[in-house]
Amino acid sequence: MNIFATQQINGNQDFGITTSVKNNNGTTSFKKVFGDEARKINPLHDVNNSRNNLINEAIETNDWSNYYAFEAKQHPAWYEQVDGQYVPNKMYYSSLIEANMNAVHNAKVDGDNELVAIWENNLHQMIDKFNNAPGIVPYVVGLNDRKDLAEQYGVAMADKTFFDSKYNSQLVATQGKFDQNMWYDNAYFAENKELKEHVASLISEELPKESITNSSTVVASSEENITQANSIENEFSESNVTQNQSEVLENLVAKSNIESDSINLIEEIQENQQKENEQQEAVQQHDLKELYLHNLKFAFHPNFKLVKESYI
Repeated sequence: MNIFATQQINGNQDFGITTSVKNNNGTTSFKKVFGDEARKINPLHDVNNSRNNLINEAIETNDWSNYYAFEAKQHPAWYEQVDGQYVPNKMYYSSLIEANMNAVHNAKVDGDNELVAIWENNLHQMIDKFNNAPGIVPYVVGLNDRKDLAEQYGVAMADKTFFDSKYNSQLVATQGKFDQNMWYDNAYFAENKELKEHVASLISEELPKESITNSSTVVASSEENITQANSIENEFSESNVTQNQSEVLENLVAKSNIESDSINLIEEIQENQQKENEQQEAVQQHDLKELYLHNLKFAFHPNFKLVKESYI
């Protein structure tokens, strides 16, 4: 039996991928696929799967050190080593702060004072974490781009060295990495070469010689869903989440403690979403199940960052 075809990989549970299937009558149905079927859809399936297993482990043990060590390889620009342990740095929290500021603004536009209070509270908590985090102080519009704002929020102005540093890039801000790279250069595959070659054979892609022989230190983000086997990772599409659900999930960014009232609010928004037909409702239910684990990370771990990761 092919060890990679099972639902247990290196002792990890395989969460699978929900995929659409075109029926003969022209309708679309959905099914869960695992192992090699999932890898054919997304070569980074094992990366996402390992992340989810580490989240489960961290929730059970209340120890996020293994998860941080994993994510530091996937998003090296967002982590620093302190006393031998990886922890989120100021770059990590800077994007959370921007997301919180946007959430506050949107809530004010909507006239939702309850939500404004929730996000303003989160904003102050993220600023505290930002101040205590290691790393270079980045330039954050609305936070420290002006001296009066920096004083208002109690933060430092951006380091003068930031603007000419490797941290001053859109790739670092959005994906937490310094370089673009192919799926097979992901740090996970540097540690699992046999699996890398197996995945390449499944998608009929020939690996470059340097990828086979080099234990590349270039790391990749597994935050997008692959659409073509030879695509650069930042060209992956998002997982199949409807626009309304995406907006709801974005409101979970940087939530240090998911309070019961905000959970109810989120659930109410989801329940009130207008569905065009029964098929669309089925799609949403599939997606919510896939993203349930992602939401748990906020409930149990306040420091987690919501990024556009593929959790299918």
